[in-house]
Amino acid sequence: WFPWGALFTSAEPDPPKGTTALVNGKEWKWTAWDRVDVTDPSMTVDGLIDMLENNYSVELSMLSSGVTILYSDFMDRKKMKARKEMTLKAVVESVTKKSVPVDQKYLILELIVNDIESGDEVEIPYLRFKLF
Repeated sequence: WFPWGALFTSAEPDPPKGTTALVNGKEWKWTAWDRVDVTDPSMTVDGLIDMLENNYSVELSMLSSGVTILYSDFMDRKKMKARKEMTLKAVVESVTKKSVPVDQKYLILELIVNDIESGDEVEIPYLRFKLF
């Protein structure tokens, strides 16, 4: 008989589940611990689109913050053009109608992207956007 708290066990956590994506013609294995970092606080949505195309050979289909869709390829063209010119922070503030707290260092954004050549959806990690 063991009184409560007298039994101790030790175990290492399992590594996180991995995901494999085909990026730039190569396999990219990533886990929930990985992310895409953007450190330029002045980056616009258009700049993000260019970075994704140049670095990962993918095109942005949808950008979201939590449950809020910030940009998508099926949105009104006028709205899409206006948002492309805005910084990522400005888009978040404009769409959510809330200011980002001044002491917040990062925004976490989710991406849906497609391979430029095949048009197939590609899973990539979340995007961590540095605000300052």
